[in-house]
This record gives sequence, structure tokens and C-alpha cells, in this order.
Amino acid sequence: MRKKYDRSPAQVIINWDNQHHIFPVVRSTSQKHQYDNFRYLDFELAQEDMDEIDDLVQGERGRVEGQNPNEYEVYIIVGAVLFQTYVLKSMLRI
Repeated sequence: MRKKYDRSPAQVIINWDNQHHIFPVVRSTSQKHQYDNFRYLDFELAQEDMDEIDDLVQGERGRVEGQNPNEYEVYIIVGAVLFQTYVLKSMLRI
């Protein structure tokens, strides 16, 4: 899709978020990246592309099969962008 729309993957995902009325908090220390992130406003994803990204989210959220139950990776989904952190299960309050 980045080639189809001539946009970065981040711009595509931020646009997808926006079209779902989700407003992510994005961060960058680079002024160029900050400017580029706002270029999501000057295009719109076609419905078939929105549906394709929607279909990417599958499975049990936040768990990876086969991990140690006392120490595992947590995935936080911000739009379709995954951020990974390592945490101890005992520290979680789910």
C-alpha cells in the first residue's frame, strides 16, 4: 500500500487509524519524521485497503503461544503498529 499511495508505512497506518476515528499519539525526535507523520491528512485509503488492514488483526491479543507463563512479551497495538516490551507477569494487573 505504501507504493500505491506513495506514502510511508507509518503514514498509511496513521491514516488507517484516523479513518477509524482513532487518534494515535506518535512520537519522533526527528523534525522530518514529525512533518512526514502529518502527511497522513492529505490522502484517504480506499475501503478495500481499509478492509485488508482490518483483516490483519487476528488471534488472542497480547499473548504469544509457547512463552514462559511467568515472563513473556506483551504486544501493545497502536493502530496496526506493534510495540514490544518485556514484562514480568507478576507486574501486570490485568
